This record gives sequence, C-alpha cells and structure tokens, in this order.
Amino acid sequence: MYVDFTSLTADNVMTCAPLWGGAETYAPGELPQVLDAAALLLRERRGQGAIIREDGHPRAFGMTTFVDERFIDAYLENPHPHIGKRLLLDARNASTSVLRLDQIAERNGGDGLQLVVTNSNIDPATRDPSTVMGAVIAATFDCHRGYRIARYVNEVFGEMAVSMVAASRSFEIRHIFELLIGGGTMRSLVGTVTREQAAASTNPLLALFAYSPPRLGFTPAEQELLTEALDGVTDEGLSDRLRIPVSSVKARWTRVQQRVAYATPELFGDVAEGRSGTRGPQTRHLILRYVRDHPSELTPYASPRRQRRRRSAS
Repeated sequence: MYVDFTSLTADNVMTCAPLWGGAETYAPGELPQVLDAAALLLRERRGQGAIIREDGHPRAFGMTTFVDERFIDAYLENPHPHIGKRLLLDARNASTSVLRLDQIAERNGGDGLQLVVTNSNIDPATRDPSTVMGAVIAATFDCHRGYRIARYVNEVFGEMAVSMVAASRSFEIRHIFELLIGGGTMRSLVGTVTREQAAASTNPLLALFAYSPPRLGFTPAEQELLTEALDGVTDEGLSDRLRIPVSSVKARWTRVQQRVAYATPELFGDVAEGRSGTRGPQTRHLILRYVRDHPSELTPYASPRRQRRRRSAS
C-alpha cells in the first residue's frame, strides 16, 4: 500500500465531494455552493489544502483558509457546528470574514494569522487510518510552511475523525456537537490551539507555528514564477502555466536574480564564473534551493515598516 498527497486545487476540489465532512447534515443544494466557494478561494490563493491518496484513491483531504480575528473571537465565544460551511458560503457572497491576500500579508508581517479548517475528512473505508492520518498531518505542515500562524481552529466530523482528534490531545476541545442525520446523529468537534499553547507543551503541532520572516521581498509576480519553477518546469513550461510570453518569463528571472544578488549576495558564493550563459542556470538552482528552505519568501508579506507608512498616509 502506498500513501501520498497532492495539493488541493480549484480543478480537483470537486473530487472531494464524496468525502466532504458533515455533508449529510447540509440543506439540499448547499454542497454544490460550498464546493464552488472552495474552488474560488483556492483559485485566488486565499485557501489551501491537500488530498491524501491511498494507492491512488482519495482517502482524506483538508482545506483551510485565513480568517479575520474578530470573527474568530466572536465565534469562540459562542461556538456552533459548520464554521467552515459558513465561511465558505460567506466568501461566495463576498464576505470580509475570509482574508484577502493583502490582509494575509499584513497579518504575516504582524501578529500572525487565524487559520481555520473549512473542511476535512478521512474515508472510513481506508485500510490504514493511522498512516493516512499521518499523511494529513504532514500535508498540513507542508501547506502552511512560510505563514506566521497565531491560532489554529479545527472542525472535524464523524466518529473516526472526532476520536482521532480527541485522542491526539493536540487541541483544546471547545465543543462537541451532536448533529441530526437521517435516523440518527453525527458527532462533530471544534478544537483550537494557539502558538503559546503549542510552545508550552510537547504538542506535535508546534512545528506548524515555526516562522522566519522573508529577507528578499519578492513581488507577487516573482513569487508566482518561483512557485511554479519549484516543480522543475522549463521556461517554455512556465510560459504556458503563467500564460505569459517566454520573453516575459526570462525578464522575471532577470529581476529575481538582480533582487537576490542585491539582498543576499552570499547566495552566489558557490557559483563559479564561467562562459556566457553558464551562470544563469546555476544561479536559478541556488535561488530555488533557498526559497524551498525559506518558504516565507513565497507567501504574502507586508513588512511592519510598510504597514506603518500605509497607516500614516491614511
């Protein structure tokens, strides 16, 4: 048996419909609306997630988004089931509860982000629940590398997921609900953990809160280029993915290399001077290795200085 995970995207989120946690308690017609909203957030980079596969078959998934702290504070004062559904339906109607990219950048450069699981689930038919759950945790870390997380809010549905989360002792359990379905009930659980709580214990989620701010300050266009280039794509492939001419891809690479040479010249120390054309690929390799090891370089970020200038200007 082979277990792996792949990124959740706007193109594949619909494949998670059979796994969608708590869908049995939705009103008729709500699930398609929720999935449409999930696709919208994933497309806009305001949502992130992964699908866990067992021998190629989807067996679990998770999707998260970043939410305004005032909404979370009010929610935790009066918790209720389906926080994820509410956030997704609100986002479909242009609610401000789910953060925009510029707001994510501000929190990344400030006190941190409120991370909320909008939905996750494990297929009860999975042959190895422990291994699949381990892959869920690994995917959670992978999806959120480079973000400054202040609090993590998790909502799960079904006996297997509720039992696993409760047994993990990783979360402060805020409420367990009994939801009516058909001729019976379904349990759901809402739990939270903050950076301070994780640091004060031997919490396995502590790595989620590790964070170092970026040094290079790539533009969104440069971040987009580098994110795609991490897959080993050629300039022609980047042109197709980014829907820009190859000449524009090369121009972005030039700006990236100039930025890195100015901000962190030590990155180029191992690149030997060579004939014309030999230095570029080596430099790109070093840049990609650096951003792979420093994921905050590829997440939205607004420096505190920039935020102060924006406030004084207003």
